[in-house]
Amino acid sequence: MRFYTAIVVTLLILSGCGEKSGETQNTSTEVASENPGTDQPRAFCQELQRMVTDEDCTLAKDLVARAETGVAAFNAPSPMTRGKAQTIQLVLAFAPPAPPPVADPAAKTLSTAADAMEKAGDSATSSTPTAAPLPDKPQHPPTPAEIVDPLPGPTVEFTPVVGRHMAAELTGDGFDIIAKSPRSQDVLPDSRTSWEWSVKPVRKGPLTLTLKTFVEAEFAGGKRYTLRSLTTNQTIDVAVTPLDRVADFLDALPGWLKRVTLVLAGVTALLTAWFGLRKLFAKPQSK
Repeated sequence: MRFYTAIVVTLLILSGCGEKSGETQNTSTEVASENPGTDQPRAFCQELQRMVTDEDCTLAKDLVARAETGVAAFNAPSPMTRGKAQTIQLVLAFAPPAPPPVADPAAKTLSTAADAMEKAGDSATSSTPTAAPLPDKPQHPPTPAEIVDPLPGPTVEFTPVVGRHMAAELTGDGFDIIAKSPRSQDVLPDSRTSWEWSVKPVRKGPLTLTLKTFVEAEFAGGKRYTLRSLTTNQTIDVAVTPLDRVADFLDALPGWLKRVTLVLAGVTALLTAWFGLRKLFAKPQSK
């Protein structure tokens, strides 16, 4: 009896292990189906300079093909004052469409004459003259240079490569630079996208600011990679106030000379105060 009981228990245990093994296989299959593309082959993509899937590389090539020469401008305040922060703004956009071709002057003259004859005939048959409607003036959005012009300093214009996804960086040795806008932004047709930085010189110049613009590709999860870039350098003269010059002179003195200078300054202040008090309390001389 015990022998048969042991056989039944063994069969039940083996049956349970088989079910768990099947469940494990099903679970692993479901996980694999929830993450498609994890086993896709990767190859080196020239546009991204990295190993990616064929799908991502095709997307990058398409973005590069759609990128075009745009228009951009930023203000370059010069001279700047050491220790005083100023705002530098970059405005970037796609290039405006080309103007329509100019009509042939001869054809324009014939068209004008025909219009005049038609209007003369209409006025002869109509008793009440009607005024011709005025043509609507086309409304154009402001250019990047027009947006930047009111800011301090001259306006610097350049023509970067522009795509849907863009990024910009401003760097410079001798400056404290704080970004006031996101590094990566999108540029849409008929729109103007801007970047702003707070720039404070920390030493006298001339110093160089370096502005970089990047065309990027964006993939799933918000990850971005650089496709194209352009670097623009701008020299900034940094002025120093007279008070800062005195402070620089004192900072450059050796330690022992600084202490002597402080002692002399203290003695001078005491002598000045003593002579002032003596003059104030001096008795008036009798006539």
